[in-house]
Amino acid sequence: MDLNKTGGPAYPTLSGGPVDDKTFRWEGMTLFDWYAGQYAGAGIDPQEAIEFAIDLLEIRKKHLMETSDDK
Repeated sequence: MDLNKTGGPAYPTLSGGPVDDKTFRWEGMTLFDWYAGQYAGAGIDPQEAIEFAIDLLEIRKKHLMETSDDK
């Protein structure tokens, strides 16, 4: 799972494991899935929901980078 593209697991489980030296497979829904589902559940067109979820992950990533610089 690429944490930069998916935001990581929204509901991670303890099951999961390394796929190879560079990849760890998490079980459960990703934050991207959860965000897109929230938009779709609000009645937004599925394609728009995906685009909004991508935008929201970018905002989240910028915020996390800014807050890590403050430490």
